[in-house]
Amino acid sequence: MTQLVKQMAAIKSVDVIVPVRRAEIATELRLRVVTTPEPATAQLLAHLRLRLPKGTREISHVVPKITP
Repeated sequence: MTQLVKQMAAIKSVDVIVPVRRAEIATELRLRVVTTPEPATAQLLAHLRLRLPKGTREISHVVPKITP
């Protein structure tokens, strides 16, 4: 069980924030990126019929993180 948890913990999801300026409007483009799992982990996910997102995708309606 510990090995399973370690393999799954290696999969990371990261939000990349890119500042964008369109005409006079400044905004942010948020993209979510998911790491590619090791082959053994990918095989385990396939057996469980679980799929990770491929490529990047735009994220909208994100609540900003509140820092103290």
